[in-house]
Amino acid sequence: MEHIAAILLMIGCSGDLVKCEEIAVPTFAYETMEECDSDLHSVRSAADGTYPRMFAECLSVDPLLVEADAELVWDIEDGKLVASLEPLAEPQATIAMSSGDAISNRWE
Repeated sequence: MEHIAAILLMIGCSGDLVKCEEIAVPTFAYETMEECDSDLHSVRSAADGTYPRMFAECLSVDPLLVEADAELVWDIEDGKLVASLEPLAEPQATIAMSSGDAISNRWE
């Protein structure tokens, strides 16, 4: 694959949507959104019956996130899958500052 334009996310849940988890899919990343969309129905059909409730969606991938660290964030809200690919926050560094004999730490 030369670049990633879309990812396929599938979530399986209990009937009451209390317990949900990601379901492994045969192909996770796609070069185009169209390729992902064309696989969506067959991948969902292949997993049919494994969970009482299932959600599947193709998510567009920002090309800038491919080179950066990112995380897939999802939730089930009002019976619908809400998902996005988010950049990881920069870790905060502790900086020690000396003021005479006292040393204090602060977050940058």
